Amino acid sequence: MGKRTRFVIVVSSIVGFVALTAGAAPDPNWPPDLSGTWAMIQFMPEVADLPFVGEVMITPIVSILVRVEQAGKLVTMHDTYCRTEVETSRPILVSEVPDAVVSSLAPPPRTARLEPTEDGWRLIQDWQIEVRGAVLENPETDELPAYIFDPRIVDMDGDGHPGFTIPVRLFEVVAGDTYVVQRLIFRIDGLVRDHDRIDGTIEWSSEQPVISATDALLMFAFEHWHDPDPTKHRFIMIRLADDAGCDAAIEILEEVLAEH
Repeated sequence: MGKRTRFVIVVSSIVGFVALTAGAAPDPNWPPDLSGTWAMIQFMPEVADLPFVGEVMITPIVSILVRVEQAGKLVTMHDTYCRTEVETSRPILVSEVPDAVVSSLAPPPRTARLEPTEDGWRLIQDWQIEVRGAVLENPETDELPAYIFDPRIVDMDGDGHPGFTIPVRLFEVVAGDTYVVQRLIFRIDGLVRDHDRIDGTIEWSSEQPVISATDALLMFAFEHWHDPDPTKHRFIMIRLADDAGCDAAIEILEEVLAEH
């Protein structure tokens, strides 16, 4: 699965590799039909200041299979996470997002709307919240669990450990499993280029405390922040056959990685 990391699964979102012309001015009374199956690729780059290492650029790249339903200008997206790849600027950090973690993600449907603009129809999704590895009464405002015995923690990936498990190796010296929970909040704003493609930007934030680890060195606190270049926080959506599955979405991901 390539280079991966414990910092974001998602999670979350992003690409802008192909220069595209803007869509034609829209008919404000007739939105495009987005219903069907799509591959969504998200890029959410982050800088981490790691102990003993310094700053490392970490770019999670997420492939999602999206089933889209539409009623007029209202759009509902049903997501199936397919794969997470992670690029790092330095080879000293290696971390994996296991398939068991990706397949255990069960996000709620996302709602969005189509809006006409001078550049074309835009697909706008307001803030979406995903909490992973814990059940919170108030997902938006409750603090995430910070210790292993918090009763709100669940074994999300079913491996017998709390939260979800991310293997980490640092410097080829420190290696082990980290057990984490996560909250991802994001929204998108994309331009409908044509019948088969949408691309745009992602705004996002994430929290991911390590609640336990097999090696205490893997629990060191560190600072992290978004890549300051807003153009790197992007997504694309490519239309697939209606009956397509994750294999097709992963193929789109591999094509994007090859272009990068």
